[in-house]
Amino acid sequence: SGWRPRRRDGSCLNFGTDDYGQARSARARGPFVALAAGWGHSLGLKADGSCVCWGRNDFGQAPPEIVPGPFLQVAAGYGHSLGLRLDGSVQVWGSDRFCVPTPEIAATSVLRVVTNVAKSRRRSVSRMMALKREALADADSPPTSPRCRRPLTQVSCGGCHSLGLTTSGSVVAWGDNSFGQTRPPPGNDFVAVAAGSGHSLALRANGQVMCWGNDENGQAPPHVKGSFSAIAAGYRHSVGLRSGDQSIVCFGLDSHGQAPPEVPGPFVAIDACGNCTVALRAEGSVVCWGSYYPWTTDLPKRVSGPLAMPAKAVGPSSRRPSVS
Repeated sequence: SGWRPRRRDGSCLNFGTDDYGQARSARARGPFVALAAGWGHSLGLKADGSCVCWGRNDFGQAPPEIVPGPFLQVAAGYGHSLGLRLDGSVQVWGSDRFCVPTPEIAATSVLRVVTNVAKSRRRSVSRMMALKREALADADSPPTSPRCRRPLTQVSCGGCHSLGLTTSGSVVAWGDNSFGQTRPPPGNDFVAVAAGSGHSLALRANGQVMCWGNDENGQAPPHVKGSFSAIAAGYRHSVGLRSGDQSIVCFGLDSHGQAPPEVPGPFVAIDACGNCTVALRAEGSVVCWGSYYPWTTDLPKRVSGPLAMPAKAVGPSSRRPSVS
């Protein structure tokens, strides 16, 4: 899918595939304070906390109307989107076939919910696409939402699962658990989370990276050497930004050059989506490697800036994540 860095004036710079209008829509004009890229759809967070969506909308993950919020952060997955509200609760829209938050997490409202969820089992991306008709046929009215009991400070969308970071520093997860990706490690010292297709990452305050879930390609090893300041997760690869020299470490599937072992820095932010990886330099330029899809190789090697890191929308946040 396309990737959307934000210019310092709040406008959106789009590049990548545009088969669903996710990269070059008129709705992507901004200004925005933060952006999120999903698997065929995009989200833009405005300064007033509302969310603008464009691109693929077969599950209702990118409705044409503005999602009011107000949100502090937004995240985009395969067929669902998340908004982190001011009170730490989570608003979900799109297909929640595997992504309905558990009662202890906080769903203030669900714009579209798929009910009668079957027991989780392994599903590839192609299988998820085959579920589209069945999921839409099962669409039902929003259920009564539980009261927020574990407010969050960050959310991250994976393929069919989601992660959240609580105000106490623990990690919560919900959705498909085919690979154990929604079974986070214990602890109250986490500062960031990142969800991949079937694996999950969390960053501790001491710089240690914890991984769990699908490790078929080495994307979720039991131990990651080094100290890191940011993490990101793609389809089947993972990325870490080192704390010291600000270089990048990649591990997992490297079928399209998306996960070279090391990339010299310095960088200030990283992200990953599908089979591509992007990194932001201090002067505002973006460096890219990998590819959007297995059949494309049109990923730009460098995008001129100046571009900016994600900013806050409205209201305070007790703990800011290292990645968006």
